[in-house]
Amino acid sequence: MQLMQKYAKDDGTIGIDNLNRWSESSEPVKFLLMTNTTTSIQELMQHAFLKLPWRKEELELLHELASFCRRAYKYHE
Repeated sequence: MQLMQKYAKDDGTIGIDNLNRWSESSEPVKFLLMTNTTTSIQELMQHAFLKLPWRKEELELLHELASFCRRAYKYHE
């Protein structure tokens, strides 16, 4: 969730605070929530978000964006 809203919730709960920006019915949000509740990688692999017809270029861009966000993000403790 930190990639989507740039911070973790103080109480440790999982979720998105700004649903105007991220629809709770969107496949990425459902997938991220599922990563905290599922018990097997096989269940995650069956999720609709991973079944999308991803092109190699899209995955490379997503990887670059996630890497940049991780490096550029500053934790405020």
